[in-house]
Amino acid sequence: ILHFFKGITNAQKHSIIATNQYSEKELKSKVYQTLRGKESFELSWDKASSLASKEHDICQREGVIVLYANDVDNFPSILLEISDPPVVLFGRGGWNNKKVPLSVIGSRKMTNYGKHQCRHFVEDLSQFPINIISGLAMGIDAVAHQTAVDCGATTQAFLAGGLGHISPKRNALLAQQIIDSGGGYFTEQPFHTVSLPQYYPVRNRLIAGASLATLVLEAAMKSGAMITANQAFGYGREVYALPGALFQPMSEGPNKLIADQIASIVLDSTSF
Repeated sequence: ILHFFKGITNAQKHSIIATNQYSEKELKSKVYQTLRGKESFELSWDKASSLASKEHDICQREGVIVLYANDVDNFPSILLEISDPPVVLFGRGGWNNKKVPLSVIGSRKMTNYGKHQCRHFVEDLSQFPINIISGLAMGIDAVAHQTAVDCGATTQAFLAGGLGHISPKRNALLAQQIIDSGGGYFTEQPFHTVSLPQYYPVRNRLIAGASLATLVLEAAMKSGAMITANQAFGYGREVYALPGALFQPMSEGPNKLIADQIASIVLDSTSF
């Protein structure tokens, strides 16, 4: 219910569940005490309760796993360190907390240079106990996931929409391969939520927050990869970027991150 309740922040929700385990009645009372504007509380609570009940039924029917923030063994551990972590994640497969999480991100419109370097980096990094994190999008994301699968490494993905709307649809097979290789894919959004543009920055913070470091291989100046990189920097995480030709649009983002001292230059796997 807390996940679907509107009116308090994720940080406030975490402060509530961190202190104790409550019955639904006790939780309702605790949330009411937290609210500033209490006029529409009953309506908001009833709506959240209804949505939670419907989503529970869908998860049961579709075989969706639910990771709760207080499940220290299965919830992405370092995601809890950011300022607004989710209280719940819906997913398929499992999350690996035993390996070092590193996000590998970049442009959907990757160049041959970006594709080659992505494969090269992930192949090298797969020799170590590293969990490759990305967003299951076209381009760099898909190459990072596929290379990790091919190398027998662990890889995880965060989706912008619900589990019923993998986007792009052509990556549905890759999503299954991720599960079959021991990884998983996750989202904050309800099962039937379409991947709308406003959900991508929300998703990007999960990629940044669940990773100890972020590697940007290619990105336009205004892109999701740049949003993720800046979010990671804001969370105090290490950011790395692959430099590229000054005339190449897909290298403008990484070059800017390096110039602004947001990211460290990475040339090969020994740069980490």
